[in-house]
Amino acid sequence: MSQSTTSLLDNLAREIGGALGRLGLPPERMEQAVRDAIRPVLERMDLITREEFDRQQQALDATLKRVEELEARLGVERPEGSGETHFDAEPLAEDPADPSTDWDPNEPRK
Repeated sequence: MSQSTTSLLDNLAREIGGALGRLGLPPERMEQAVRDAIRPVLERMDLITREEFDRQQQALDATLKRVEELEARLGVERPEGSGETHFDAEPLAEDPADPSTDWDPNEPRK
């Protein structure tokens, strides 16, 4: 379990244990019981830290910027507010994946 998950678990256990301690139960015992109960749940949730989320967001932003730069170099137009892309290139006359074509991938195209 990561350091941040352990810290989250400790904080949750302390808060819940403190609340239950007001019911007359020993706080240390309640904190441990809560920690033991919550640990498997948090591990199954596959959570990430805020720092990891921010790193992934930065990587995504950089990737999207790079894609936009490459699309600009290729002449791809993206309508504003749309995820669609429109290429200025002509569509293929034949589909190379179509088995009915006589095209041989080892031969240069004519």
